[in-house]
Amino acid sequence: MTTPSGSAAAASDVKPKTIDDKKDEASKGPTPDPFLGKQSDTHCFLLDLELYFAMNPVKANTDEKKKMLVLSLVKGNTSEWKQRETMKLFPKDDDPEEKKKAAKETWSSFKQRFRNEWQPVNVVREAQAKIKQIRMMDRADEYVNQFRLIAMDTKYDNEALMRFFREGLLKSLQNKIMLRMDGEPETLDEWYKLAIKYDNQYKLVMANRKKREPIKPKIARKEKEVTVG
Repeated sequence: MTTPSGSAAAASDVKPKTIDDKKDEASKGPTPDPFLGKQSDTHCFLLDLELYFAMNPVKANTDEKKKMLVLSLVKGNTSEWKQRETMKLFPKDDDPEEKKKAAKETWSSFKQRFRNEWQPVNVVREAQAKIKQIRMMDRADEYVNQFRLIAMDTKYDNEALMRFFREGLLKSLQNKIMLRMDGEPETLDEWYKLAIKYDNQYKLVMANRKKREPIKPKIARKEKEVTVG
């Protein structure tokens, strides 16, 4: 017979595990944005998925779970493809043979089929065209992130990528980096770091200057009023 104290001890042993399981089930990080069938979004969508899987191992600990998450996120003009793939996972009449086929397919194989269906035919050529056109619009860190994503598919060496990155920077930032005392950066990572560093410094100076600006006009107006009086 189990004593009351023994029951309490058993209950206390079980409770922490339940709490831990709930913690594991909670989503970490944002769920990837839905994929609407736009070819240019394919690469980023798959990267976001891999990041989500890494942050949520319990939710993505089987190939089947990963496939189901993809199917839940594809929208827009992907409906026909989604229907076909859903029928493979959940066949009519619960066909055991079809289920076996779907279960055998690995996540890597499924992901490659997804790429074949939705990624541009010539990814390299498209990435090479994009890398020549991308320009820094406001923040250097945003430009670096966008450049990195595109650079992955270009197959260009670091020498070429450094040239394209430099040309895409704002002219003032480009000059500041190239004219620094230590000379021009020799690696792509160094270009990234310096661009972000100098851009942040510039924005901080401008923000501090802006804080002081409103004081000057008020003082000037007051002096003018006193002079006229």
